Amino acid sequence: MSDWTYEMLRYAFSWNEESADKALKYVVSSRNSNENMSESQLLDILLLTILTEKDEVEKTSALVFLEEHGASLVFDYARLHKVYFVLDNILGVAVDGQSMTYSLKAQVLVTYTALLIQFNCFEADRTRFEGFVD
Repeated sequence: MSDWTYEMLRYAFSWNEESADKALKYVVSSRNSNENMSESQLLDILLLTILTEKDEVEKTSALVFLEEHGASLVFDYARLHKVYFVLDNILGVAVDGQSMTYSLKAQVLVTYTALLIQFNCFEADRTRFEGFVD
C-alpha cells in the first residue's frame, strides 16, 4: 500500500483510537502488502463504510474524508453518480435516533453540497443540482 493511501486511511479513521484500530485491521491488514490500493478502491471502502458501518463516528469520518478529498477520489462522472446514489439513499432513511441521527444526515448534506460545488454541478449536471436544491 502506498504511503499516501495509508496516511489517507489513517486520517479518515483517526477520530478515536477504536476507529483507527478498525481501519488498520479491516482495511490495511486484510490486503496483501505487495498490492497497492487504488483511489477507486479507497472510494469503494469509504462508500461501504458510509452505508454499512454501525458506528456513527466512523460514518461521519468517512463522509468528512470524502468531502475533503473528493476531487482526488472521484475522477469521473460515473463514480460521482455512484457517490450521489449512496448519499441519496442515506438521505432517504428516516431518523430513528440510533442508526440514523440528525447529525449524520446533516453531515451527508454538507458532503453532498461540497461535492456539488467541487464538481461544478450547477453547470455540468444542472438536473442533479436543481433536484438537490428542491
